Amino acid sequence: MERRSAERVQFAAPITIGDSTKLRCGGYGKIVNISENGALLRVAGKYAVDDQVTVSIHLVKGSAILSVTMPGVVTRTSPEGIGFHSPHLDMSSLLHFGELLQCNQGNNQQLQNDFFTFAVDALYPFAIADHRIAC
Repeated sequence: MERRSAERVQFAAPITIGDSTKLRCGGYGKIVNISENGALLRVAGKYAVDDQVTVSIHLVKGSAILSVTMPGVVTRTSPEGIGFHSPHLDMSSLLHFGELLQCNQGNNQQLQNDFFTFAVDALYPFAIADHRIAC
């Protein structure tokens, strides 16, 4: 029976995954879908429930690459992949980062400016007026 209360969103991006204890070499894979604070990952290698891991999500568009790295824990394993949970995994931010890359293709300076504005807004939500990306 499905216990998930949060919405799942299909999300394709390459990842690298490493053991947080540094006892095991890192692996690679991809995200299948994301939800708030969680993701289903297809990975090379074997992981067990409760393994502490670090996942880097690589958003790529042309020559621009934006990587987001976070610690988390393996919550389940199945033939489909592994369940990953991290309080640092913010679904809306990842979707926004993908939008930033899409809208600023070939304009790395604008991409940096938009990302900086997004980061400042996230840290200080009442300090700067709302900024929207216009494609």
